[in-house]
Amino acid sequence: MARHDISSLNGDTPATTPDNSLDETSPLLAATKAIDDNDRPGPSIPGLFWIEAALFTNVFLAGFDGTVTASTYAVITSEFQSANLASWISTSYLVTTTALQPLYGRMSDLVGRRVCLLTATALFGLGCLGCALSPDLAMLIAMRALAGAGGGGLMTMATIINTDLIAPEQRGMYQAAQNILHGVGSILGASLGGTIAGAIGWRFSFLVQVPICLAALIVARVVVPAKITPRKPAAVKTVDIPEDSSSDEETAETPVKRPMSTWEQVDFLGAILLIAGLSLFLAALSAGSSNTDLAWTDPTVLACLAGSLLLLAAFIAVEARTTAVPLLPLSMLHGVERVALLVANVCLGISGYGFLFLMPLYFQAVLLDTPSVAGLRLVASSLATPLGGLTTGLAMKFLAGRFANNQQALLAGLARTGAIILLVGGLFNLALGMHDPNWKYAAYLTIGGFGQGMSYPASLFSFIGACDFGEHAVATYLVYLVRSVGSVCGVAAISTIVQTQLVARLTEVFSGKPGGAELIDTLTHSVEALLDLPEETREVVQDIYYEACRQGLFFLLGVSAVTVTCTLLISTKRR
Repeated sequence: MARHDISSLNGDTPATTPDNSLDETSPLLAATKAIDDNDRPGPSIPGLFWIEAALFTNVFLAGFDGTVTASTYAVITSEFQSANLASWISTSYLVTTTALQPLYGRMSDLVGRRVCLLTATALFGLGCLGCALSPDLAMLIAMRALAGAGGGGLMTMATIINTDLIAPEQRGMYQAAQNILHGVGSILGASLGGTIAGAIGWRFSFLVQVPICLAALIVARVVVPAKITPRKPAAVKTVDIPEDSSSDEETAETPVKRPMSTWEQVDFLGAILLIAGLSLFLAALSAGSSNTDLAWTDPTVLACLAGSLLLLAAFIAVEARTTAVPLLPLSMLHGVERVALLVANVCLGISGYGFLFLMPLYFQAVLLDTPSVAGLRLVASSLATPLGGLTTGLAMKFLAGRFANNQQALLAGLARTGAIILLVGGLFNLALGMHDPNWKYAAYLTIGGFGQGMSYPASLFSFIGACDFGEHAVATYLVYLVRSVGSVCGVAAISTIVQTQLVARLTEVFSGKPGGAELIDTLTHSVEALLDLPEETREVVQDIYYEACRQGLFFLLGVSAVTVTCTLLISTKRR
């Protein structure tokens, strides 16, 4: 029986096409020669420097945007008198990122890496411009969602394209470089975001990203090849055709299914259900935590919770039955090791963004820092994260010889080490008080940041190593998907914990006192209102914020403990 590939019926390039062929959409540069699977091993790829420049610029923007928002959201929501809705500035971005991130991986297999890279960069830039011009919080949240639609592809496409271009033994260093660039962006976002907000206004924190994004878009359009390691979609099948079938009658007896079109292979229904389910879930958390304790029994909140559960259940059902390529391949959830690694990555997402959302509030409400000082306090931990990633990359490179016969044991060790350091950092964070020396805040936060940085690449490559070779692309964006889900849950959980504790304690202390109701309403809508309070009242409110933030830190410590437990389930056996 001969194997006849019917992918050519769907417009795929025949196997006999010369390697140096360019289609009419390819840039007219030598660097844009189509790169196929047979000539991708080395770092000496034509134009690789400029390709990496375009990719790393996007990675930098992803890091910058994350911390510039964290260091300015208190100022933004105070201006709009909506501090109780602060989490939506982050979660609106994260929801669309989470739902659309895997679509970039799937679509890049179907329409090409460059198309998806350019689309992600353009959407992100438009979203940042819209944020800078937003007249109210509702428009800002909508524009953050648009930026998230592009942001979902910034890191994903950089990782996928580098996986295509770079030899396996070099990927650890490129991933480390990517983490460093992300960290540099995070550092600058943390340090400059508050300064920009204080000096010329928070809108410029978003506006400054637009020209950088435009430059990345132009460079990517010029230098990134139109075709990079073409992959045949999983939905395109091969059929057995008898070698001696010379007659039309014999050929007709062979069942040949029509290949699915590009759009039929995209799981749009799954994406819609995931976005709707997560949005309703976040709406319920926001409403339930921002008013009074009785808000959790409000019919609207209960309806949102019930609706979110139904939509997410429908999402799982669609993923199990869809004829398209699923967003969440349930077949990849088989086995304790795979599930443990995915849970660990969910926890890493919760820890990373939960911490990033909580600590600026801690600095501004408990320590009464200005936005610029609060941002500067995040610099050390933001630097420690890429240094942790670099440590993992160097270990993968220089210990590769010692673990030549069992790379999985090396990755498991690195993942466990990073998770333990993250847990230790959580314990140190709980030891922070309201009047500690400045060096303690920097040093203690650095420990967890370093562990987080070590864990990111180690857990990613551990999961990839636990999958078959043909599943590597799917495994990559599946890890990013669950991390994004964790990020959404982390911000939502921290916001709910802090707001619930804050409202309960403010009500307990000030309810029934003259002007108490007005004071409670003001403090739950504006962090900056703290500065206008009498000293005695301000100290009481600072104590309340401190206890609320500690509840958030306890939650993050528990999540770190789960991460450590999951890494202990990673197999160290040779595959």
